[in-house]
Amino acid sequence: MQKSKYMSKKQRDTPMITEVMKRPSYTAQLMALPIGEVHFFELEGTAYQQFQNAKHRLKKSGRATFEMNVIPGKNELRVMRLS
Repeated sequence: MQKSKYMSKKQRDTPMITEVMKRPSYTAQLMALPIGEVHFFELEGTAYQQFQNAKHRLKKSGRATFEMNVIPGKNELRVMRLS
């Protein structure tokens, strides 16, 4: 027996509860780093681009500057907060 593609009136009137998707805040993660300390982050998926976007936003707003380098062969990002 197949399920109906259409929802009943009761189902339409009942709000759906969905799980909140949690995404990392790369800007907050960079701002939490102490000035002058070196930290390493594992690069997965789009992490490199997200860190670069956060770095650019923080530099553009004048809040902080960072030095970032990818470690060849290890798939890691070396980050140092400069200011």
